[in-house]
Parts: sequence; structure tokens; C-alpha cells
Amino acid sequence: DIEIEFPAEDDTTGGMVYFAWRATKANNYFEKNALKIVWKYLTDSAVDPLRREFVDTAEPLASKISPSSFDNSEGVQVVK
Repeated sequence: DIEIEFPAEDDTTGGMVYFAWRATKANNYFEKNALKIVWKYLTDSAVDPLRREFVDTAEPLASKISPSSFDNSEGVQVVK
């Protein structure tokens, strides 16, 4: 495998990367709330692994990580 990293010089250069996938149905409130809890742990806690790996490093690959979701007939989870 080949790994290529593209860090930006500062927050004003570079681009954005989005990861998205289908998620729970829009009316499945239990799973939607469970996903909110998982995203809070992964991106907005004292031990969040995504921020630690991509932002809070000696050579950061991102300036922030922002999860979001879209509710259509089937939900979509997005990380940017």
C-alpha cells in the first residue's frame, strides 16, 4: 500500500475532504441519537481519537473535524 499525505500550510490553503455513507432511516430516532453520541465521542471529547490523529499532531492533516447528518428517507452521515 502507498500512503500519500497532503497537509496544508495553514487554514487558508488546501481543500476539504468529505466522507459520507448511508445511515439509519430518518424516522429511527433511537439509532439517530446513538450516532450523535458516537460522533460526540469521536470528535468532541477529551479523548476523541479523530481529532488526536488528524488535528492535534506535530504535523496536522486537518484543522478541524466536523460530523453532520442529513435526514432524507434514508439518513446520511458525513464527516468533513
